[in-house]
Amino acid sequence: MKHILLGILLAITFASCTKDTTPRYIQKNCCNSEETQWVFAQSANDTGAASFFFLPQIFAPGTEEANSSFKSVDSGVANYKMSIRIGEDAVWVYDGPAPINWNGDVASSQLAAQSGIYNYNLIATFTNGETVTISKQYFCLIREFATCPDNVNTCVFNSMFDVNDTTAPIQYINEASVTSTRVYDRCKNP
Repeated sequence: MKHILLGILLAITFASCTKDTTPRYIQKNCCNSEETQWVFAQSANDTGAASFFFLPQIFAPGTEEANSSFKSVDSGVANYKMSIRIGEDAVWVYDGPAPINWNGDVASSQLAAQSGIYNYNLIATFTNGETVTISKQYFCLIREFATCPDNVNTCVFNSMFDVNDTTAPIQYINEASVTSTRVYDRCKNP
């Protein structure tokens, strides 16, 4: 009987585990390449025009326009199917034409999603019929600048994608860079 109760207790404990979303965890892991990554995918079957999509690893609702939503930059994408989750709870689901554009509100309630590390599953269908599937990819939502990532200078925001150079599409932020964003500035100088 003791073993059965212990087994039930352990099962409940493991079932209730979720990803740590404390401000310190977000600060430490938000732009860590092992935890969160930006995504760039190209169609293998281009028919002349470039077909690609890019998704950032971080966004900050309520800040500058370019980085205030989790938005795709894309060309030649016909449709996206996407679910965004925190842990196992879906906060936003999309099935429609390009681009993806999530403003950070929880779909079922129109409440603002909190700062945290979210994950998504995605199926993108290019206009030539090719599909790309991405499972359990992580990204960050920063709503409060008290949770700014320690390594914000390595974060990849939406505004950093260079649509004219898909061979090296990301222009990284550094303190002297003219591409620095207001999010970066707010994180470094709260």
